[in-house]
Amino acid sequence: MIVGGLGFSVLTDLQQYPRKRSLKLHSRFVLLMTVLLIVFGMIIILGAEYDNPLTLGPMSLLDKLENAFFQSITPRTAGFSAIDQGNLTSQSQGLTMLLMFIGGSPGSTAGGIKTVTFGLLIATVISVVRGRDDTEIFHRRISNRLVNRAIAVMVISLGVIVIPILILVTLNPHLPSSQIMFETMSAYGTVGLSTGITAMFSEISKFILVITMFIGRVGPLTVLFALAERARSKNQLRYPEGRIHIG
Repeated sequence: MIVGGLGFSVLTDLQQYPRKRSLKLHSRFVLLMTVLLIVFGMIIILGAEYDNPLTLGPMSLLDKLENAFFQSITPRTAGFSAIDQGNLTSQSQGLTMLLMFIGGSPGSTAGGIKTVTFGLLIATVISVVRGRDDTEIFHRRISNRLVNRAIAVMVISLGVIVIPILILVTLNPHLPSSQIMFETMSAYGTVGLSTGITAMFSEISKFILVITMFIGRVGPLTVLFALAERARSKNQLRYPEGRIHIG
């Protein structure tokens, strides 16, 4: 699951590492984000589910560590379930939804907005807080065009998720909103995890989930490629710069 979520370019870079003795900036950033998400997710899930009698509570310490590690990895790509997702605490369900939203890395078999997009946005926020004009990663400056693409992917993805959630909550008032959000996030991230309420959806609701899965598989990736392929004209008209207040 981890290898499948790294991306083919990172795998190629790792394969050439014994000869080159160096990794590209993209590969280093992907590996950093992957490790951070796995460790962060494992710690939160272990703490939230440690005494939960319906999940990790009855297990030995070693089994708790193993299942927390597994639950931290599976939402971002594979969707295998070692514990009942419907019995997770609200903290763990919220974290699982976040991990499904982030997904894997660019060029991988996973869905989501991708680890690089999420990490780039965090790096941008850190740069703004520190008063820097440029987003910096590993002492390298990231162009504003890439930052703008990351913001565009995030905003589009949020819109694609929020609209189905609102529709499904309206069509299924008898089902918990949190579980509907979980199912929608899983569909968008093409993960496959479920709290067990999918069978209770109406036919229209299931069709909405199908559309969400389709958009989640091709949407952000297609938008990213479209933005990357769009050549910027040298004679592009530029308006005078204006100022607005943020925050």
